[in-house]
Amino acid sequence: MTAGGVSVAESLSTPNQPQQQQNALQTEESSFSWDEIKHLLQDSDVFQLSSRKAWSQVIMTIGLLTLGIFAAAQFPWYLLPVSWIFIGLSATGLMGVAYACSENRFFNHRTMPVWVNDLVGVICMLPLLYPFETFKTLYNKTSQEQQETMTNGPNSTAEEDEGFIMKTLVFMLKSPLWFLSSIIEWFRANIYFESKRSIVINAVVLYAFAAAFFSLMLYFVGLWGLIKFYVAPLIAYHLINSTFMKVNDADAKKNRITHFPSIIEFLTNYANHSYRIKLKWNKKKNGGAITQSLKEKLTNLVPNYNWNKAKSALREKFGKNLEKIGGTSFFSALSTTFENEVDLRNIDWFITIYLIGSLVGSVYGVLTAAWNWKTYLLSFIGYYVAGIGITAGYHRIFAHRSCSANWPTRVFFMLLGTSAFQGSVVSWSADHRRHHQYVDTDRDPYNIKNSFFFAHMGWLLWKREVDTTNAKDLLADPVIKFHHDNYPALALLLGYIIPMCIAGFGWGDWYGGFFIAGVLSKTFLQHCTFFINSLAHSWGVSTFNDDHTAKDSYLVSLFTFGEGYHNFHHTFAYDYRNGVRWYHYDPGKWIIYTLSLIGWTFDLKRCDPIHYEKGKIIMMQKNLDEEKKLYDWGTPIEELPTKTWEDFEKDKKEKSLVIIDNVVHDVTNFMHEHPGGEAILKSYLGRDVTSAFHGDVYKHTNVAKNILAQIRIYKLPPKQKQQ
Repeated sequence: MTAGGVSVAESLSTPNQPQQQQNALQTEESSFSWDEIKHLLQDSDVFQLSSRKAWSQVIMTIGLLTLGIFAAAQFPWYLLPVSWIFIGLSATGLMGVAYACSENRFFNHRTMPVWVNDLVGVICMLPLLYPFETFKTLYNKTSQEQQETMTNGPNSTAEEDEGFIMKTLVFMLKSPLWFLSSIIEWFRANIYFESKRSIVINAVVLYAFAAAFFSLMLYFVGLWGLIKFYVAPLIAYHLINSTFMKVNDADAKKNRITHFPSIIEFLTNYANHSYRIKLKWNKKKNGGAITQSLKEKLTNLVPNYNWNKAKSALREKFGKNLEKIGGTSFFSALSTTFENEVDLRNIDWFITIYLIGSLVGSVYGVLTAAWNWKTYLLSFIGYYVAGIGITAGYHRIFAHRSCSANWPTRVFFMLLGTSAFQGSVVSWSADHRRHHQYVDTDRDPYNIKNSFFFAHMGWLLWKREVDTTNAKDLLADPVIKFHHDNYPALALLLGYIIPMCIAGFGWGDWYGGFFIAGVLSKTFLQHCTFFINSLAHSWGVSTFNDDHTAKDSYLVSLFTFGEGYHNFHHTFAYDYRNGVRWYHYDPGKWIIYTLSLIGWTFDLKRCDPIHYEKGKIIMMQKNLDEEKKLYDWGTPIEELPTKTWEDFEKDKKEKSLVIIDNVVHDVTNFMHEHPGGEAILKSYLGRDVTSAFHGDVYKHTNVAKNILAQIRIYKLPPKQKQQ
């Protein structure tokens, strides 16, 4: 593929690039020198160190930490975790700065003395209780071994020593206790033994700082102040650090790069980029590490304050049209890394903040609002009518068209559902119809197979355009179209303003009207209906069909407005009922049916009972078949070997055998268990006892037949054919 008549290989070359370097693009990876690859990137200023940007990053990190500490001092106790997470993220930025300093890729040494780089690195490490010189030494050691691997080729025997601590770290990352990985890594950094003078001095400085810092903190702010302003944020830092390590370990296995939300990368000074390299410090080089080494050297060249621009430059240089480069494994691997990117920056911050804020606001409201039974009753009424609006209105009347309704009824249910803050009728129905069409697949908007959290609310946190092409019938209705176009204002009015005004004008509780009748009511309702996508697809029984994950559960139906009979619904989606029996808790079904008695709803769709009865029977049989597999039913008769009557005459002299229905059974080990006693069974040995078994002497039960099935050994041909 060419662009303007210039091939990709040529476009990656500089005008003065030697011909052998261009030819290198067509050879195997082992022929690449680092200087050749670095030369390809020389025209990108994003790889140049800048002291101005470095100082800006340091000042920004200190400012964010100061802001977080100020917030911790001002916030009430229930908001302290927010400040701790903020400080933890900013402290992670300290690690990013310090690690860049340890690699000598932070300040420009032509404008700043080398000692400034080291001093800033030491100061950044001190609050995190890490020895800076250990990091610096480990990095230099790793770089030397990578260079040795590259110089000697892929068969190099240079390996790093995987000590006990590193093995523990790798094990921890793969275990359910992965969130402790950063603590293990902290131990590893602090107990790294080396006799270098600089490490000893650095350790002494760290211990002196720790002794002075903890003493001063205890003296000025006390034990609670130490926990509030330092210990808790430090724990948050390690949890965040562990998360980065876990993600980057997964990235290394899948050869990809994960991009965190822009706000996370900003607060952490792109520290995640540093952790990606750090995790590979002590991993053994097994002969296949040359590609990874080259990729590490590429990323090691990037100052972290230019990381976003550098990723774009790398992608432009190596991420496209690589088939023209000659199929070299290095560029192909780097291209795959970009192709497998996981971008977490496409988060819908409005919805995310709303969903998280509604939970925080609900707790805050309950803790701070004065108790008023009228307000809580109003909250419950708001919760319930909004739930009916979603399940009976949005879901059954509009999304599935499982019944028809006159226009006042349609408007009534539409307004009830609007107060639930779950989108317009059109967008909600479009997503739900797609859910049914592509259930449990990647095209399912809230696919339960992506995780319980994703199906519950995670799918809402991403920016996305709702495709309404499958809801043209709804958009054709001018009332629904008006609702779709003006949904935000209607939702705010019905969900928050009206409940607040009712409580305020009614009994003077404006505060509770907003937080209890508004925020708490809608938050509780939302998570109850979210359970239809998550819990109802993971808990219960498959009553009618197991081709999808939907389950039936009476308990789930109690707090999902009858939608807990979800297996029935997904199997017979056109039916206006979820709970098919009259006594099944399903308020939407009862309301729709009641309105049909006065003609406000009509054309109620029901499945033919014979179909759901057949479905139940099929699933019962499947369950029985699965349960039968748990037991030994003996060798099937058709799989038994066949012997002659002459063989039987010989065998009965050596074993205790009886014949039933032309099948030979060995009763040797059953003699003492026979309910009629050994004597009666011995009297029939070596004979055909079919008639005695089936009723001439005693009509044996199914239990006896099951015992026989386990001791049958072979078949005999019909006697008349033998004669």
